[in-house]
Amino acid sequence: MALCHSSIEGDGARATAALLTTAAFGPVEAFCFVMPCDCGLGLFARIPLQSGQFISEYSGPRLPSRLHVHGQYVLQVPGTTAVIDGACENSPFEIERSAAIFANHSSSPNARLECWPVLRPGALEVRQHMVLVATRPIEAAHEIRINYEDGGNA
Repeated sequence: MALCHSSIEGDGARATAALLTTAAFGPVEAFCFVMPCDCGLGLFARIPLQSGQFISEYSGPRLPSRLHVHGQYVLQVPGTTAVIDGACENSPFEIERSAAIFANHSSSPNARLECWPVLRPGALEVRQHMVLVATRPIEAAHEIRINYEDGGNA
């Protein structure tokens, strides 16, 4: 079976255009990307995701809860007095935003936020990482949503 050269070029051009378009709206990560949706910007699966699969880390500067003045992308780290300032709205410095902060709310979510302890190399401390995890299979190009009303957990 011979492959059609123009078909391969067309597929490559479409894939490149899609990647450039999504990169214009926000981060593109291994398993997800950000693009416009019905409520602004949303998080979408790049590939088919399985239930229980890691999607993205909810990252940003960690601040004491008392420094949380405003912002819609601020996440309390369970069991601590720290928050993750996902959009750097309360922080004196800015870092690249993680894609996870763009997961929108749904009362019927397909993902949740989980707290994963990670032992930091060279240090004798465990740091809590907040990660977005699929709660059921999610098809490629489908929006990833969490339930904010229960703290992001399904």
